[in-house]
Amino acid sequence: MQKFQFKNGQFLSGDTMWSILILFIFFLIVLFIISIINSWLRLSSLRKNARFGINRSIRINSYRVHYVEFGEGRPLILLPDALGDYRTWNLLLPILSQKFRCIGIDWPGTGNSDKPFDFQYTLPVLAEFILDFIDELQIEVANFVGVGLGGTLIYYLAGNFPVNVGRSVAIGSFFNFNPTARLRQQRLLSWLKIPCLGYFVHLVRKSGLMSGTIAKQALGLKWKRLSALERQNFQNDLALGNFQAQWKPTIQLLETWLQNQSPSKSMNRIEVPILQLWGIQSRFPPTIHPTIERLKQFPRVTQWLIQESNHELHWQHPRWVAQVTTHFINEENIFSESGNGGVWEVKVT
Repeated sequence: MQKFQFKNGQFLSGDTMWSILILFIFFLIVLFIISIINSWLRLSSLRKNARFGINRSIRINSYRVHYVEFGEGRPLILLPDALGDYRTWNLLLPILSQKFRCIGIDWPGTGNSDKPFDFQYTLPVLAEFILDFIDELQIEVANFVGVGLGGTLIYYLAGNFPVNVGRSVAIGSFFNFNPTARLRQQRLLSWLKIPCLGYFVHLVRKSGLMSGTIAKQALGLKWKRLSALERQNFQNDLALGNFQAQWKPTIQLLETWLQNQSPSKSMNRIEVPILQLWGIQSRFPPTIHPTIERLKQFPRVTQWLIQESNHELHWQHPRWVAQVTTHFINEENIFSESGNGGVWEVKVT
């Protein structure tokens, strides 16, 4: 028996209702695709050159590696997170560059660097890559600032190649994924690996449609204090980093990144002074706490737990982080609120 629904004085058959529903879904899909295309066109029209500094590139082994150089003085190597690029540091560069020759790297597979399929994002491979990089730039001892994986790499370098590492700052850098955090990244990886659908997911990620949401989450309360131009620049930085990503290198990056990234076995001694910054309100507390306990064993590592800050505290408090970094690397006294070594709660001033 055919079903009817009464609406506006008329009866609609079940078949008609299904047709309307299908047309509505089709309309939403078309609208979504148009939004993606519009975002691509907008991003492709944006300036690709660095907002701060000079674009440069060198060859490391068989890969062309892009980096941005800004400022003069002692070299300071800026290491982004696994999926990040040199734009990670745009909020800090105007301050850091006043004292240092800042060098922001794009990992192979990200940003403007080559996108090889065979590059392994393990700590030993990344360490060799960084050592080759600073050797090409004729830097004997490098100071580092790293966030996420970039900070984890600082500890690996300090534990294995201390003669090449100077005073350094690590931000939100943990040693192992806890099961929940690992599962979240594995879900993204499993979606990306689905034929056809995975490529569509990658295209959506490249479109930058979510950059506004990600920016608000990353900046927290700071978002409301930014001007319209500052908000636009920050969103564009996030969106352009994803826009330049490619599908297969992204899958390769995530696959190797999710392997055990702990430098703990090589960290018998840390002789290099390192300042570790944590956001107390980080969304990764089960992952961070074991790292905090591990680092307590090294008297030359000072850990600051920053109040009212999340995981991306270098974006929430860029001026403060840049100033603290400058003072620490220049061996100026920054320990008025804490001791040298150990774990301390610190408030942004």
